[in-house]
Amino acid sequence: MARVLTEMASLYAEHHQRQGVRLPPPFLEPWDVVIPDSEDEQRTLAVEWIDRVHEIGLPEGSLCPYIPIFGDVTPIEFVVLATEAESLLLKAGRVLIQQGEVEQAVYILSHGSVTVRQMRKNDEELELAEVEAPALLGEISSLSHTPRRSTVVANKLGLAWKIDVELLSRLADVHPHLVEQFRDLIQNRLLHNLLRSNPVLKGLSDEQCEALLIASSIQEVEPESTVFTQGESAPGLFMILHGVAEVWTSREGHTRSRVNVLYEGDMFGEISMLSGQPTTGEVLMLDGGVLLHLPIEMFELLKEEIPTLETELRELMKIRIGELASMFRASDEDFETVDASWLIDDWE
Repeated sequence: MARVLTEMASLYAEHHQRQGVRLPPPFLEPWDVVIPDSEDEQRTLAVEWIDRVHEIGLPEGSLCPYIPIFGDVTPIEFVVLATEAESLLLKAGRVLIQQGEVEQAVYILSHGSVTVRQMRKNDEELELAEVEAPALLGEISSLSHTPRRSTVVANKLGLAWKIDVELLSRLADVHPHLVEQFRDLIQNRLLHNLLRSNPVLKGLSDEQCEALLIASSIQEVEPESTVFTQGESAPGLFMILHGVAEVWTSREGHTRSRVNVLYEGDMFGEISMLSGQPTTGEVLMLDGGVLLHLPIEMFELLKEEIPTLETELRELMKIRIGELASMFRASDEDFETVDASWLIDDWE
C-alpha cells in the first residue's frame, strides 16, 4: 500500500505534471472477481489489481487532475494525509454534509458529483451549485464552530475523503507545515470565493485583490455575537465569508426593526466608513460566522491602489439608505434626514 500511495503522490502531489491535455481514462474490460470478507485479503486483492493495470499508464503528455489540498503538499505529506483520511463511498442521494449540523471536518470529493443546497430563513430552498470531482467541500468548518450553512448530496456513485480537525490536530506536532498549509489554502479559497461573488469586488485586478486581502484580516464571530452596535464609531468594512448577519436599527418614534438579512458575499459597515459618522444600525450574527474586516484606516490607504472601490461602495450605500428610508416610510424630503444627510454629497 505504501508503494501505491508513493506512486499516487508522484502524480498528484506538489510539483506533479500540471501542463498537458486532458484525456479520458482508458477503458478496461470487466474482470470476474470474488470480494473476500477479510480486510487484509481485500487489501491484497487491491494491490493485485493495481499490479495488473500497472502497465496501463497515462499517455505521454497528459494532464493529471488537480486535487485540492493533495495538489499543494509534498509527496511525503500526501502519503500521510491519504493514509489518515477516512474514505467514504457515495451513492446517489447520500447526504455528505447536512445544513445546521456542527461538524469540524473537510471533505475531498475525488470521484462523482454533488449538489449543494441551502435552506434560507424564509423556508426557500436554493440550489447553489452542482460540483464535479475533484473538489473541496465544507472547508469553512476548519476555521469556525458555526453550523453548516448548506446541505451537500451525492448525485451518483462517487468517493470522498474526510479530514476532521482531530486528524489535523494529531498531525500538527509531526507535520506542522502541512496543517499551516492546509489552513492557508482554506482561507485563500474563502477569500477568492468572496472576490468572485461580490459585485463590488469582482472587477478588481489580481494586484488589487492582493492589496485588499493584505489590508484586511479574517475574524471568527462566536454564536450570539454582536459585530457592532448602533451609534458606535465607524469600525470599517465587513465582508461575510461564512454565516448570516441581521441588521437592526432604531429611530426615535419607531420600534427597533430588522432592516436586512445578509449572506455570504455581502458587505456591511460601508455607510459609517464612508461618512465617518457613527454606525446607523446594529449587526448580529446569531449562529456566528467568519468575516473579512477592512479597518477604516486601511481603506484610506487603498484608495489610490483601488480607485473604483469607493465609487462602488457609494453605490451600495445609496441602496442601503433607500432601504432605511423605505423602512421608516420616509417621504422624498425626509430621505436625506434619516440619519443620512451627510452621506452622499451628489445625491440625485
